[in-house]
Amino acid sequence: MKSIFLLTIMVVTIQISKAQFIATPKVTPMHKFFQQYADSTVIIEYQNEGNEPTKYRLICKREGLINVFIYEPIDTSWKLVSKIKAYTPKELWQVLAAKKVLFQNTPADINIFFHPSKMGKEKADRAWKSIQKLSLWNLVDDSSFGPGCNGKTTGEALEGKPDIIHLITKNNIKTLVYEYPDVYEKRCPGNENRQKVIALNNLFRLAFEQFKDDDTR
Repeated sequence: MKSIFLLTIMVVTIQISKAQFIATPKVTPMHKFFQQYADSTVIIEYQNEGNEPTKYRLICKREGLINVFIYEPIDTSWKLVSKIKAYTPKELWQVLAAKKVLFQNTPADINIFFHPSKMGKEKADRAWKSIQKLSLWNLVDDSSFGPGCNGKTTGEALEGKPDIIHLITKNNIKTLVYEYPDVYEKRCPGNENRQKVIALNNLFRLAFEQFKDDDTR
């Protein structure tokens, strides 16, 4: 019985790891919230390697007002919990650890991981004006013109996750996915869709504060 119980915990852990590693863009309760309560919203989804859950930055407009938010699911108590592993019974630790990481599979929502950005009002207004110039709602992604150059990739291993953009209005949620737009824009320049997504990514990176656990963005 004990072996079966431990095996179940291992399976759950593996499933969590696998789910995070092959995560695909999804419409979450957070997306639907902004579809209901904002006029238009732009979200960038940041997938991570390994077991780290997906993070988001977003900017929205309603009634002429601009707001900016961040969704960053971090368990700030994990380091404290991990310190007791050496003197915690093995079975108790396995169950505790499995339970502690279950939040990583929870879809993004308005919860303790969701908070306003530190970006000021004037900066947010400027960011929105810059976004409007990109005409994002007219973009198409790799599913239309193919990944790589002329629909062909080099076959080499490239690091990183795809660039994922969610465009939300009252009537629609449009998701755009681009594989390594920076790399392929250098190799085969001129794709306006990639150019605008690169510009959007740069705008978000400069306007928003860094994620708490990421020094690269």
